[in-house]
Amino acid sequence: MNPVWQVLVEAALGDVGCLAGLAPGSWSEVRRAAAIEGLEGLLHCRCHTAGLAPPAHVAHDWAAAHRTTAAATWVALMELQRLLQALAAAGVPALVLPGAALLPHYPDVGCRPMDDVDLLVPTGAQAAAAAAAPLGYLPVPRYPGLLAGPRLLVDLHDDPLNSDRIEGRAWGGVLPTSTAWSARGHRSLGSFVAPVLNPVDEVLYTAAHAVRHSYRRLHWTIDLAQQVRRLDHWEAVAQRAQACGLEWPLAAALWPLVTALGQSLPLGAAAWLAARPPTSWQDRLLRRAWRDRPAGSWGDLLWAAGVAGRRRRCRFLARCCFPRPAVLLQVFTGVPARLAALTYPLRVAQLAHLGARSLGRAIWRR
Repeated sequence: MNPVWQVLVEAALGDVGCLAGLAPGSWSEVRRAAAIEGLEGLLHCRCHTAGLAPPAHVAHDWAAAHRTTAAATWVALMELQRLLQALAAAGVPALVLPGAALLPHYPDVGCRPMDDVDLLVPTGAQAAAAAAAPLGYLPVPRYPGLLAGPRLLVDLHDDPLNSDRIEGRAWGGVLPTSTAWSARGHRSLGSFVAPVLNPVDEVLYTAAHAVRHSYRRLHWTIDLAQQVRRLDHWEAVAQRAQACGLEWPLAAALWPLVTALGQSLPLGAAAWLAARPPTSWQDRLLRRAWRDRPAGSWGDLLWAAGVAGRRRRCRFLARCCFPRPAVLLQVFTGVPARLAALTYPLRVAQLAHLGARSLGRAIWRR
């Protein structure tokens, strides 16, 4: 990994001493990388707590980003509280999923930007949408579980990992809604307390999310590192991952922390990961996906790598690449619903383009 990115991750996780001896040119690279990853607010807070003063232009940018993120997050949390109250009044159960649920893992609300809030709604999105409508929340066209409100975008899940969205996706592991809901906990989010996943399920959710989306955001890896370090008993995570078929996504999400980022894990987690080395082709896939982030599109392949059996793995990948038309219409928003059949040749062209782009990057790096 680029040494600058190594420094960036170490500082984000609390070891700001690595920033102290940076040359002026390296500061510029760290500044650029932090802006790309949305880590400016977190690094501002880490440096302030440690008494480390970055160069003036870097400190100015990071402080401004921290203020902007803090203001946006406070508004989002106030709106989330209002929405949860409306859902409760309508008898609609709801649970806050990561990342909003992970905000207390950070020093303050200016450290982790959010694009939307994910809610687990066991009774389904329809009842939640009806309860949220008086507050100004409307379904986003073609995305029945996505609600756009005046100050908040909300993604409704009736399954934590959206395993029901694509037929056969459960072959790659599931986090059952019923058990996740029954084992839920509660956590203070700003000025209110909200139901959240228990810490074990949060680890599995974060890991699966990072792998399915090709490690696209470094924040997800930092989320996972902080969650794992806060756990009291790794054995509970290992048992739950095995029961849910999520051992591969968990190992694949932890892999870059150790191999690419040089971070240490608690002894239990480190021993568990060491006992599950990837095969040679899985290792090549993991390294390629990490090198291609944040622009890579390896999520389906990464997820398929954990499906047992070559034939089943191919079927799983085919269903992920070519799901039902309603899902593809969400990808190709310009195609009218009546022409849904056109999405399949468009999908073939899209996959060919992604493959060619990835090959081009690989050749360029050589």
